[in-house]
Amino acid sequence: MIKNYLIFKNKLKEMIKQLIEWQLPSKHQLPNVYKIDY
Repeated sequence: MIKNYLIFKNKLKEMIKQLIEWQLPSKHQLPNVYKIDY
């Protein structure tokens, strides 16, 4: 059960990262967004 949660958390993290990258093509404009600790 914990393993499933970790897998889900990782997928969620990837989705959020891709969403941020899709909304902000230039990573260098908002470096703070990438310092978020999940």
